[in-house]
Amino acid sequence: AYDSNYRDVEFECLKGEAGTSKIAASIVSFRDYGLFERLATMLESKHKCVLNTNSCQVLLEFLLRSRVARAKRISFSTKVVAGLSLTAEPNEILYSTILTVCGKLGCAAQMASCISLLLQNSKRKKDRDLSVFLLRADFLLKFNRLDSPSLSLQTLVIDDMKSSKRTVDSTCTINELICALISNHGAHAVAAVVRETLSFLSRHHSSNISVVAIMDRASLISKMNEEHSFAFLADSFNRFANEFSSMIRGMLVPSFATYLAGENKRLGLKAISWVLEHGNDRAFDNLGKWIAGSENETRSLVTALSSESEASGTLALSILNKCAVQQRSEGYGWSTTFEDALGRSPPSVPPSLHTRIFLAEFPGITSKRDSVGRVTLHYAVDNEETPFDTIHRVLESFPRAASILDPVTKLYPFMQAGMNSQVDATFSLLLENPSLVTGVHCNQTTNKRKRSPSMDFGFRSAPFARIRHDLQSCIVQ
Repeated sequence: AYDSNYRDVEFECLKGEAGTSKIAASIVSFRDYGLFERLATMLESKHKCVLNTNSCQVLLEFLLRSRVARAKRISFSTKVVAGLSLTAEPNEILYSTILTVCGKLGCAAQMASCISLLLQNSKRKKDRDLSVFLLRADFLLKFNRLDSPSLSLQTLVIDDMKSSKRTVDSTCTINELICALISNHGAHAVAAVVRETLSFLSRHHSSNISVVAIMDRASLISKMNEEHSFAFLADSFNRFANEFSSMIRGMLVPSFATYLAGENKRLGLKAISWVLEHGNDRAFDNLGKWIAGSENETRSLVTALSSESEASGTLALSILNKCAVQQRSEGYGWSTTFEDALGRSPPSVPPSLHTRIFLAEFPGITSKRDSVGRVTLHYAVDNEETPFDTIHRVLESFPRAASILDPVTKLYPFMQAGMNSQVDATFSLLLENPSLVTGVHCNQTTNKRKRSPSMDFGFRSAPFARIRHDLQSCIVQ
């Protein structure tokens, strides 16, 4: 108590990280194990006496080079790790040094308790970035390979990832860390970490997320699906499809059109294909509104599709059918430079401009049947919001579609239009084949006339009563 040197050391330790940094430097410079003993005592007894990451690193490296008794070095090592400040998170270098100490001194079992306390501390792990938890996962998986009691990856990492509320700082870094984890430990060992990482990215996307960030997430999902086929990826696809479509519709990633024009356009098209494959009706609507919201968006998408020969026609057909034809071209993103047949510029934006761009780039697309046997006209008339101008353009590109029965609804296009109160469209469609109003239609192959299986259902329903009467009058006249 009367030792002035001891008193000076104690006071220095009570200054916190600044004081202990000076003492750590003195220990290493003078190889003063007596001073190390005093510091270790203070670390155990005084909560204000803490080490920063650098001091902890320096002292552990000093112990690795030391020639004092193994038991003494183990004792010092556990106290140093336990003395790390609650505000300091070990970095990759410090984790590596701790593993080296455990391996060289054979003290993993003795170190397990202080390591568990280090990772469990609520103040240290509060609202940490996702990369912190992935580094912890890598450390724990490596530590559990040593001859020591196994520490729980679920308790010390995954559960904390679920409770964290912080957004992701760098999605590119996350992808690199995940790939490194799989490379070092195998896909099976880190499956739970990958699953929670994808959930974390879904929960923590911010309102001002960049196109790079959202596409980094798409890249991670794509890589995991192609190389490892984790069972939980089905949920990740569903979440991504709905969130991605919502983001681009809300202009939260306004540079997606630019992204489609860049070298990673194939990944952008893949993200769109996921919306079509895994998204819901709202996702289709959001994607469609993004396409129809600007000439730049429509042209960038069509250009990207036409430049990718592999399955681009199938994807273009799916986009047109499920998302595009139901929408209206409107907003400040459209110019009025399109001219009519007489060369006059329209006073306002025609609602079918985005559809016309698709039809011009992919001639004959409306005559192709999709996986369920429907053509584009079936999708257009199946929605009461579809503009008549769009239906007219689709019908004009493939008139025979008016006589093709929809294999899903079992109705002819004019019936679908009538059921959706599309009166103008119903008249136009029937004029393509007026014989449908009498309950028969022409068989294009045999030229025989046969009764339609849907006539009774269609014309005996209320929405068709006035239409049938008016059309019969027109035919008689």
